[in-house]
Amino acid sequence: MIINTGNYYKILVFLLVVLFIAAACGAASAGEKLSVTFINVGQGDATLIESPGGVTVLIDGGNGLIREEGWDAGESFVVPYLKERGIKKIDYLVMTHADYDHAGGLMAVIKDFWIGSLWEPGNQHTGGWYQKILSTVKKRKIGYYNPEKGDVIDLKTPGMQCKVLFGKMSDKYKIKKYGEKPSLIIKLDYGKISFLFTADAEYEQEMEMVRKYGDKLRATIYKAGHHGSASSSNWAFMDKVSPEVAVISCGKDNSYGHPHKEVLADLKKRKAAVYRTDRQGNIRIDTDGETYKVTTQWKAKKGR
Repeated sequence: MIINTGNYYKILVFLLVVLFIAAACGAASAGEKLSVTFINVGQGDATLIESPGGVTVLIDGGNGLIREEGWDAGESFVVPYLKERGIKKIDYLVMTHADYDHAGGLMAVIKDFWIGSLWEPGNQHTGGWYQKILSTVKKRKIGYYNPEKGDVIDLKTPGMQCKVLFGKMSDKYKIKKYGEKPSLIIKLDYGKISFLFTADAEYEQEMEMVRKYGDKLRATIYKAGHHGSASSSNWAFMDKVSPEVAVISCGKDNSYGHPHKEVLADLKKRKAAVYRTDRQGNIRIDTDGETYKVTTQWKAKKGR
């Protein structure tokens, strides 16, 4: 029997390459930890996503300078936390909408970190602080994008998808009844674990998502809309989300009464574990796509 050694070695090399690629993909997708932190910024929102692929996403940055309190949430809480985590860059800076308690603190982040791109719905505010953010982004040649439904944030991790469910303002969708301002909504899926970030989405936007996505809204961890306000988290929407964990970002003894008792009662009825930044501080969730762990970190600071 004559063996063609040239073909033999070609086949061997091919098999070794296939095995190497399979091992690399397996190593990248199995057991690597995704970290999502809901940063305690008082009455506001700021969420940090750190992917195993080395991509960092910051969704909102809390209030800007509040003169009565004398602090800026971005400067006082967000930037220090990012540095504590060893963050050197923000690949995607997401402004869900132009309310001051979500976007005001972003300027401090833009000043202190390299930013890959700013994603925001667009044309929502005429205030000087908002225009300053946009002009700074342009001056520093930071990427700027108004995302649309279906756009994906590339977290560079196999088995992980971070998709925009609700994007830029459109004539196709006008909220009239309650005068709501639509928020940019993001869903992050990693294996069996998923996160739904709803910013200040209220009844009409929630119902629009129910109509568009139905059961695809199901999420393990739900960032409660509008700081736990009764104007959000309506029963039909929550039936679709059906979370195991609800995170409420709100300020201690805030004047709005957030979170509202109706929302807390509904979450209790659904047997969802509730975590609140006003009581537990920073709330970090680590997951390997199969299971998840919740860690809280309370640091008593003025205004929170």
